[in-house]
Amino acid sequence: MRGKYFLLTMFFLATATAQTFTLEQSIEHALQHSPQHKIIYKNREVSKDQARQGYAAVLPQLSLGYTEATVKTPQSDTPAIPDPTMQALLGAMSTGKDETKTKSEEFNGQQLLFSFGGLAAVGASWSAGKLANYVYDDASAQFVLSVRKAFFDLQAANDMQRLAADLSTLTDTYARNAEIMFENGLVSRKEMLDVRIQAYDAQKNLTNAGKAAAAARYNFNTTIGLPVDAAVQLVTHNVEIAEDILAKNFDAAALMEDAYRLRPSYLAAQETVWLNQIDHFNAWAGSLPAVYYSYNKKKTDYDPETMMTTSGETETRAISAQWNFFAGGANWFKIHEKANNSDRQEEQLKLARSYLLMEIQSSLDDVKAQAQNILTARAQDSLAAESLRIARIDFESGNGTATQLNDAVIQQQSAGNNLIRALYDYEYARAKLNYAAGQNVW
Repeated sequence: MRGKYFLLTMFFLATATAQTFTLEQSIEHALQHSPQHKIIYKNREVSKDQARQGYAAVLPQLSLGYTEATVKTPQSDTPAIPDPTMQALLGAMSTGKDETKTKSEEFNGQQLLFSFGGLAAVGASWSAGKLANYVYDDASAQFVLSVRKAFFDLQAANDMQRLAADLSTLTDTYARNAEIMFENGLVSRKEMLDVRIQAYDAQKNLTNAGKAAAAARYNFNTTIGLPVDAAVQLVTHNVEIAEDILAKNFDAAALMEDAYRLRPSYLAAQETVWLNQIDHFNAWAGSLPAVYYSYNKKKTDYDPETMMTTSGETETRAISAQWNFFAGGANWFKIHEKANNSDRQEEQLKLARSYLLMEIQSSLDDVKAQAQNILTARAQDSLAAESLRIARIDFESGNGTATQLNDAVIQQQSAGNNLIRALYDYEYARAKLNYAAGQNVW
């Protein structure tokens, strides 16, 4: 008895310290704390930084340099020069020192004035930035879907564990009643043992259900960014089915139109087509002229100065044109390569449309099928409960067998599990339909 109270105390303490999550809170926590979503976010930032590098093609290129050097020149013995004029000239050119210090400052700048390649680089950067956002939105939506599935899997596992616990308690009661009936000569020893074996099977099912619930909790915690072994408690998410869902004819064409406008993965495919077209244009631009403006300013100081090395400053401005009109045919092959890439991407976009229609239609069928499964499972669960009630009464009155009672218990557990799974599979199917049509999955 003390052990039972100890276990109950531990259970209530664990429940009291467990973090409580609704479905919405689970998604919000995952978006803020999950390493997986942080990676998705950083992937977008990396892609956008890579895209921004293309803008450098049309921005000024500036550099500043500074040099300081000392040159040592060994003095040599030279014969005397009788001509006074030559002696004066050589004296002016030489200071008598054996080293010269040089300081140099230089500024360089270049600006692209016009280039088709520069225009293509800017267009590609802009398009790649949009593509990064679409890829991020799609990856985030898929991540939210995984959070929803982890939530529903844990809630289903917890519900199945509670059902297994109820049936374990129920079958243990049946087994004790069967032992009393055996002592009173109302049932045979074989039937009493069959009921007790079923009670042990129910305990084994409870153990397995507990293990499955723990695995689902580990997965849920990992998905939303909690410590793997953290204690969590879920707020029950009520599943509601529209009364007319089975008779309702969904407009797949309207959902397709929504997907064309809203589905991030389809928008990414469209942007990739545009990006390949820009890449094709850039291949042409590589063989067209480009105009640059360049500027250079250099200041040099010598210590000491001589007639041969005088300090001074130079400044150069220039406008130049460059035309790489022939590079061994490589440009032409590159143009054809990019053209084929662009055509291939357009065909992939057509294929994406077909897959998108198939995904939407399959999601619609799945929602209807899961809704039908809920209705069927509810009816089955109700009948199984009634069958178990009758089997128990028949067995305890001596009109039924242990086999009939055990079969009814098994049917009740199977029907209960089917109903639990059908409810959460329906909710997940609805979320997948929203994702397929580009609608909110949050």
